[in-house]
Amino acid sequence: VRELPPIPGMHRTPAEREGVPDRRRADGELPPEALALLARLRDWLVGRHRSHRTIEAYLAWGARFLAYLGVGDPRPAGEAGLNAFLTTLGRAGLS
Repeated sequence: VRELPPIPGMHRTPAEREGVPDRRRADGELPPEALALLARLRDWLVGRHRSHRTIEAYLAWGARFLAYLGVGDPRPAGEAGLNAFLTTLGRAGLS
């Protein structure tokens, strides 16, 4: 049995942020609501029998998105928040 992938956003260093603006709390961690959302995503992906590496990738991108928004629930940001995040990634040369 493989260990579940860790949830990104916990104890990350500046080098791991890859140019995405940091809007996390002062202690460098995501808000508790964001961590809970990532845990739900991880559980859903495990239930769908996704590979370990796929789960890691989805969680990493989810954590980057939530860190960019600086909130635990991305729904209020809506499509505009997603477009702003993707535009920021594109301008930074990340994909």
